[in-house]
Amino acid sequence: MLRAHHSQRVTSRQHASTSQLAQKPVGLQARGSVRGASSALAAVRQKHHQLQRQQLWARPSVLVRSQEPGQEEEPPWVRREKERELLAAQNAKEGFKLPWGLCLLFSVFTTIAATGSIFEYVDKNPIFGLVQPDNPLWAPILLFMAITGFPTAAYLFKLGVDGFNEFSEAQDRMDGYRK
Repeated sequence: MLRAHHSQRVTSRQHASTSQLAQKPVGLQARGSVRGASSALAAVRQKHHQLQRQQLWARPSVLVRSQEPGQEEEPPWVRREKERELLAAQNAKEGFKLPWGLCLLFSVFTTIAATGSIFEYVDKNPIFGLVQPDNPLWAPILLFMAITGFPTAAYLFKLGVDGFNEFSEAQDRMDGYRK
């Protein structure tokens, strides 16, 4: 009976020490196993360091530019200067082109004027205080502005958006994101 009690005490001690081992970090579990734990910890650290090195080399660079073999990459300022020269030559061939920002601005002004001319016609107000409603040109001027204003505004808006898209694509090419 004494032996059974002693063996129960040993197993309860073993159980207590096992649960304590599970709670303590590796390397601080028991004094007798410090060498084994420290070598295991060193192996884990070494493996972690190797994985980190592999991950660093496996990462793609932030900006990947496609280059043909044997070609050196041009500095950004040289590439931008070539793009500007190409863009200037292309604009000289096409003639005068309204900047995209002004197209969008004029589109807004034209839309406001067309909408305002409808209200002026309905309310029988003078045009800019100059052309009175009793003038025979009053109605044709307002109707012309109302009828042609909205399509003109839509055309200017499309020109502005297309101009912005061309500008952004040119910037992407200059920055090396597109060829």
